[in-house]
Amino acid sequence: MAERSLLDPDAHRHISDKEDPVPISTDPVSIGRTLLKSTHQPEKKRTLVVYSGPTSLDRKIGKNDVYLKNFEYFILHGIECHGIGGGTENHDQMEHPFVDLNLRYVIVLTQGVADEYTREDGPIAMKQNDCLAALQESQRINNQVVSKDNSLITVLVREDRCYDMESLLLVARTYDLPLLFDHMVYINCGLAGPKFGPGSPEHWEYLSSWTKLYTSLLSDTVQMVGHTINTHFNTVYSPHVQSFLFAVNTPMIKIWLETGAIYECGLSNEDFGDDLVKMALVWRYEVGISRVLLERGYSIASAFMHQKGSLGVPLIMNQNSTFGRHFGKDEIVHSDVFLEEGMRRLTESSFPEYVDHRRYAILPWDCYVFFKVSRLIPTDIQEIMNYENLGPVALVPNDARHSALGEWRRKAGVSIFGDLKDWILPSDLLMMPPFICYRRHCKFVEEPSTRRDFAGLFIFISFMIWYALKCRISKRRMCCESKQRKYHEK
Repeated sequence: MAERSLLDPDAHRHISDKEDPVPISTDPVSIGRTLLKSTHQPEKKRTLVVYSGPTSLDRKIGKNDVYLKNFEYFILHGIECHGIGGGTENHDQMEHPFVDLNLRYVIVLTQGVADEYTREDGPIAMKQNDCLAALQESQRINNQVVSKDNSLITVLVREDRCYDMESLLLVARTYDLPLLFDHMVYINCGLAGPKFGPGSPEHWEYLSSWTKLYTSLLSDTVQMVGHTINTHFNTVYSPHVQSFLFAVNTPMIKIWLETGAIYECGLSNEDFGDDLVKMALVWRYEVGISRVLLERGYSIASAFMHQKGSLGVPLIMNQNSTFGRHFGKDEIVHSDVFLEEGMRRLTESSFPEYVDHRRYAILPWDCYVFFKVSRLIPTDIQEIMNYENLGPVALVPNDARHSALGEWRRKAGVSIFGDLKDWILPSDLLMMPPFICYRRHCKFVEEPSTRRDFAGLFIFISFMIWYALKCRISKRRMCCESKQRKYHEK
């Protein structure tokens, strides 16, 4: 393994996690404060980023176009050989020098996708060459021996089975992870990101890598940190980190293997047509990797977003936590935030100071950093990503006033006249005014909503006048025709 020579475990000094800034309490600090404090830690922990990529190149089938474009975006912005954000497509090596973040990347693909993306002019090969050139330029500037090592990015080939667990299992069997790395960050191609901007978590500008959003919360106690936590599996109270994006201390992976939380399932995608088979995998794997840690006295966390929480504040849970246990039926359904109602509920609980339609909006992409677009695609993300085939995924307006869900339109202040206006003159979702946030200050760049209702009222009155005139003209015509018939009958 090339990584073994690059990351000699004997040369790596461990710092006690007793200095970790995150307390296990019912009042966790903000992720911004955690990030700021982590910048003062002198040591760079060894982190392996595992990306579970697309399994098909056919963009016309299902969500494949979404997966492939997410993957291409991640290669450009998520592999950070030029620092946070990964650089741009046409950057200058002097302006964007190589930044050694003690990160390594493993991308797991099926054979066909791997062949396409690693060919000489493929996106992965080009990124590898770009990172190597930046490394060599940095070494020349610092009068160091110029390296020819190109193992920053490694590609592993998997079988198309067992969903994303197959990727995790392959990596766990390929590398001695606890020996080579302190942390592992796992992400799949259902997410679009990373995207940073003025709405991103406080102090994100001090990050050396997007991975620090998650690894900065890891400690001797908090062993797993995800993008989100779901408190239920169906109706069963089972708090778990959602498996599409998480960071973990690598010794925990041995526990997962020993307990069978990750395992050789041996099932093809066709087998998962049976919902019971699929649910069994979710229970054993996605719920299980959190459950076995909680049972051993460890804690799990979501970095900065969760249902009924304040965006930017971590949620930390252990086996004695009761958060979510007393949720009602409607709250249980939306404990998975990456649904339209879940996202709008998250904004509602995060911005109680807003009393207008902003309180129910899906926030700009940079507020979430990563967004699970395999569930729904907000219009602001579509404008940037330009997915050509959304498959079964719904395009959803950020603005609740344009939502297809009547409940949220009413909450956002849309009257029946506004509904009428949209029915007669439907809006182009991609032409809506942008929604921007700077920290906790969010606004739509548009005309006041009262004009919207006035327009609806004007259309309604115009329609009623037109209808009344039409009825009057029709009545006259019928009257005249009746008189003419009577005249001819005489």
